[in-house]
Amino acid sequence: MAMVFGYNPPFFGGPQNVMSRQEDEKIIKNDLLQLLLTVPGERVYDLNFGVNLRSMVFDQMEEGTIDALRQEIYNNVTTYEPRINLSMIDIRMNDPGNAMIVQVVGSLKNDPNTVLNLEIPIEGRSNGR
Repeated sequence: MAMVFGYNPPFFGGPQNVMSRQEDEKIIKNDLLQLLLTVPGERVYDLNFGVNLRSMVFDQMEEGTIDALRQEIYNNVTTYEPRINLSMIDIRMNDPGNAMIVQVVGSLKNDPNTVLNLEIPIEGRSNGR
Protein backbone atom coordinates (compact mmCIF):
# COMPACT_ATOMS: atom_id res chain seq x y z
CA MET A 1 0.00 0.00 0.00
CA ALA A 2 1.42 3.38 -1.01
CA MET A 3 2.16 6.04 1.57
CA VAL A 4 1.48 9.65 0.63
CA PHE A 5 1.09 12.98 2.34
CA GLY A 6 -2.35 14.53 2.45
CA TYR A 7 -4.97 16.60 4.17
CA ASN A 8 -5.87 15.09 7.53
CA PRO A 9 -9.02 16.57 9.13
CA PRO A 10 -9.57 17.90 11.67
CA PHE A 11 -6.71 20.33 12.17
CA PHE A 12 -6.44 19.64 15.89
CA GLY A 13 -3.12 18.59 17.37
CA GLY A 14 -0.88 21.18 15.77
CA PRO A 15 0.79 21.54 12.38
CA GLN A 16 2.27 18.03 12.48
CA ASN A 17 -1.23 16.58 11.92
CA VAL A 18 -2.32 18.83 9.03
CA MET A 19 -0.29 17.20 6.27
CA SER A 20 0.41 13.82 7.77
CA ARG A 21 1.62 10.60 6.23
CA GLN A 22 -1.34 8.38 5.34
CA GLU A 23 -2.11 5.10 3.63
CA ASP A 24 -4.24 4.73 0.49
CA GLU A 25 -7.59 4.10 2.15
CA LYS A 26 -7.28 6.99 4.60
CA ILE A 27 -6.17 9.56 2.00
CA ILE A 28 -8.96 8.55 -0.37
CA LYS A 29 -11.52 8.83 2.42
CA ASN A 30 -10.15 12.26 3.38
CA ASP A 31 -10.19 13.39 -0.27
CA LEU A 32 -13.81 12.22 -0.57
CA LEU A 33 -14.72 14.14 2.59
CA GLN A 34 -13.06 17.26 1.21
CA LEU A 35 -14.98 16.89 -2.09
CA LEU A 36 -18.33 16.53 -0.33
CA LEU A 37 -17.76 19.43 2.07
CA THR A 38 -16.52 21.88 -0.57
CA VAL A 39 -19.11 24.32 -1.90
CA PRO A 40 -19.21 24.60 -5.72
CA GLY A 41 -17.48 27.84 -6.71
CA GLU A 42 -15.12 27.71 -3.72
CA ARG A 43 -12.21 26.36 -5.77
CA VAL A 44 -11.00 29.03 -8.18
CA TYR A 45 -9.32 26.50 -10.47
CA ASP A 46 -12.51 24.39 -10.82
CA LEU A 47 -15.79 26.10 -10.02
CA ASN A 48 -17.75 22.84 -10.42
CA PHE A 49 -15.78 20.98 -7.71
CA GLY A 50 -17.92 20.26 -4.66
CA VAL A 51 -21.48 19.49 -3.56
CA ASN A 52 -24.17 21.83 -2.20
CA LEU A 53 -24.76 19.85 1.00
CA ARG A 54 -25.14 22.78 3.41
CA SER A 55 -27.63 24.61 1.23
CA MET A 56 -29.84 21.51 1.14
CA VAL A 57 -30.28 21.25 4.91
CA PHE A 58 -33.10 23.79 4.92
CA ASP A 59 -34.74 22.63 1.67
CA GLN A 60 -37.94 20.60 1.73
CA MET A 61 -36.60 17.08 1.63
CA GLU A 62 -39.00 15.54 -0.79
CA GLU A 63 -38.07 12.52 -2.86
CA GLY A 64 -37.19 14.71 -5.86
CA THR A 65 -34.83 16.87 -3.80
CA ILE A 66 -33.14 13.83 -2.27
CA ASP A 67 -32.76 12.23 -5.71
CA ALA A 68 -31.22 15.45 -7.10
CA LEU A 69 -28.73 15.63 -4.22
CA ARG A 70 -27.90 11.93 -4.58
CA GLN A 71 -27.28 12.52 -8.32
CA GLU A 72 -25.08 15.55 -7.58
CA ILE A 73 -23.00 13.48 -5.15
CA TYR A 74 -22.76 10.61 -7.66
CA ASN A 75 -21.70 12.95 -10.50
CA ASN A 76 -19.04 14.66 -8.37
CA VAL A 77 -17.59 11.46 -6.96
CA THR A 78 -17.41 9.76 -10.38
CA THR A 79 -15.86 12.90 -11.91
CA TYR A 80 -13.36 13.88 -9.21
CA GLU A 81 -12.64 10.66 -7.34
CA PRO A 82 -11.78 7.96 -9.90
CA ARG A 83 -10.28 5.69 -7.20
CA ILE A 84 -13.73 4.73 -5.85
CA ASN A 85 -16.50 2.43 -7.10
CA LEU A 86 -19.70 3.78 -5.53
CA SER A 87 -22.19 1.24 -4.23
CA MET A 88 -24.56 3.38 -2.12
CA ILE A 89 -25.46 7.00 -1.37
CA ASP A 90 -27.90 7.40 1.51
CA ILE A 91 -29.37 10.72 2.68
CA ARG A 92 -31.31 10.94 5.95
CA MET A 93 -32.82 13.91 7.71
CA ASN A 94 -32.40 14.28 11.45
CA ASP A 95 -35.19 16.73 12.36
CA PRO A 96 -33.93 17.87 15.76
CA GLY A 97 -31.44 20.62 14.99
CA ASN A 98 -32.02 20.69 11.22
CA ALA A 99 -29.38 18.11 10.42
CA MET A 100 -28.84 15.85 7.45
CA ILE A 101 -26.71 12.72 7.43
CA VAL A 102 -25.06 11.74 4.16
CA GLN A 103 -23.59 8.26 3.88
CA VAL A 104 -21.40 7.27 0.94
CA VAL A 105 -20.30 3.65 0.56
CA GLY A 106 -17.98 2.27 -2.06
CA SER A 107 -14.89 0.20 -2.65
CA LEU A 108 -11.41 1.02 -3.85
CA LYS A 109 -10.93 0.35 -7.55
CA ASN A 110 -7.42 -0.99 -6.96
CA ASP A 111 -8.63 -3.19 -4.07
CA PRO A 112 -12.35 -4.07 -4.36
CA ASN A 113 -12.23 -5.88 -0.99
CA THR A 114 -11.52 -2.59 0.78
CA VAL A 115 -14.83 -0.89 1.55
CA LEU A 116 -15.05 2.82 2.31
CA ASN A 117 -17.96 3.92 4.47
CA LEU A 118 -18.13 7.67 5.01
CA GLU A 119 -20.94 9.17 7.09
CA ILE A 120 -21.13 12.96 7.24
CA PRO A 121 -23.48 14.89 9.53
CA ILE A 122 -24.38 18.26 8.00
CA GLU A 123 -25.92 20.64 10.51
CA GLY A 124 -28.02 23.62 9.57
CA ARG A 125 -27.41 27.02 11.09
CA SER A 126 -30.17 28.95 12.78
CA ASN A 127 -30.60 32.09 14.92
CA GLY A 128 -27.85 33.94 13.07
CA ARG A 129 -25.20 31.32 13.82
